[in-house]
Amino acid sequence: SKSQDLEARFMLGYSYFNLKKLAEPLDQFNLVKGTESSFSPASNYYAVYIELSSGQYENALRDLQRIDKQSSYATVVPYLIAQCNYKLGRDDELLSYAQSVSQQSGLQNAEEIKLLVSETYFRKKEYVKAIEGYNAFLGAKTSLDRGVLFRAGYANFSVDKTKEAIEFLKKSAS
Repeated sequence: SKSQDLEARFMLGYSYFNLKKLAEPLDQFNLVKGTESSFSPASNYYAVYIELSSGQYENALRDLQRIDKQSSYATVVPYLIAQCNYKLGRDDELLSYAQSVSQQSGLQNAEEIKLLVSETYFRKKEYVKAIEGYNAFLGAKTSLDRGVLFRAGYANFSVDKTKEAIEFLKKSAS
């Protein structure tokens, strides 16, 4: 039956996915994800990871939008959507979307969404807004990314917060 065929294709794709053979499962997931099958949401979800790993952000975003209201994926999808918008340079979409999910409870990677928002404001040269996010993000971290520290320093320097800029820049250089 068609239902059994879709289940078999999903299972084959999932098996390839677990073996880290990423070209083969995407074909299987693509055949299942647009159907009414009970395996369609999971096919979209696994396809997203393959698409992200190969830079297919448009495809990943489309697949994420198919499952963003599914309760099984509701806490993980927002970060992935934000990441796709960031990679695609869709700054306004990212900022709007991040605002719309900011109060969602149980959100996975909520801090990383805030960092993407800060990086987006930095990219838009809205340094005051970027600084707010960087301060919140960096204050909660024990292990700090040098690039983020540098951009936080640059943003502070750009709005004449020299003391703060020096602190961030020193940390980025050490």
